[in-house]
Amino acid sequence: MTLLAVNETEPTYPHVGSLLADLIAKLDTLPRRETLSPLVKACDAAIEATLEILRERPVEPAPPTRSELASLRERLLTASPRDAVGVLRQLRGALGRFDASIG
Repeated sequence: MTLLAVNETEPTYPHVGSLLADLIAKLDTLPRRETLSPLVKACDAAIEATLEILRERPVEPAPPTRSELASLRERLLTASPRDAVGVLRQLRGALGRFDASIG
């Protein structure tokens, strides 16, 4: 297992990526769930630590691009009624980001 120091102020994407690479490499070689458990817990802890760092930072969402809006429009026009709800929510979020950016 690769253990890298977790930086307290910067997201640790390389650390999370390294742990995930170790987990993926061992999925086919280790027969028991118990053997993978410490690695899964380390991945989870690294992800949570990274998310905590990111939660503390104010982030202004990027406005949607023309292609994002066009893609959501196409998805909406071809969506089943069940899937349309999710697409409409994504559109609402994209339009909210757009409105905030011109605000």
